[in-house]
Amino acid sequence: MDQLLDITTTPIKIELKTTPGRLEMNSKFASVKMSREQGGLEYQIEPLQMKIDNTQWRNSLNLKNCDTFVRDVAAKGRQAGLDAVAKTVKEGNQLALAHRRVTPADIARSNLNRVRESVMDFIPKGGVKISWDGGTVDFRYTRSQLNFDVEPSTLEIQYVPAQLEYFVSQYPRVDIQYIGEPFYFPASAAPGYTEQELDKLV
Repeated sequence: MDQLLDITTTPIKIELKTTPGRLEMNSKFASVKMSREQGGLEYQIEPLQMKIDNTQWRNSLNLKNCDTFVRDVAAKGRQAGLDAVAKTVKEGNQLALAHRRVTPADIARSNLNRVRESVMDFIPKGGVKISWDGGTVDFRYTRSQLNFDVEPSTLEIQYVPAQLEYFVSQYPRVDIQYIGEPFYFPASAAPGYTEQELDKLV
């Protein structure tokens, strides 16, 4: 009798993938950033201011300014008024003594006979006053500066563990294939049926 079935088996297929462990290092070198602040020299100068005061010297030469001249004239006018009042009072007192045989002629004569005093004076008087202000110099020096910004070096270490992976690339399988001739029932249903074919089956 001929073989009717063809049986084929496919075994399982497994792939194994391994990844070894490793160390990953990330390092960063140290860096230095330098900046400079520029210094400088600053100074402030106040110039000398000289003042010369010759007021007394000019007044002694009668070279007065308007303000001084007006004040002096006013003072002399006031003194002249006082002197005139004093003279009038004195003459009035003398006339009051008429009973003592004092006549106006005697009073006028006494005024003319007054002793005149002379004074020797030297001009100009006083000196020149000299003064001054200012004349200062201020210095301010600012030093230059260097600034350093240091970033230290770093080292990062990371361990990546090993991996073991399984892959089933082919699953097991059994293939059964019928390779014989088909059976027909009744036999007369088979295509190309003849009596001879029936004898073969028997």
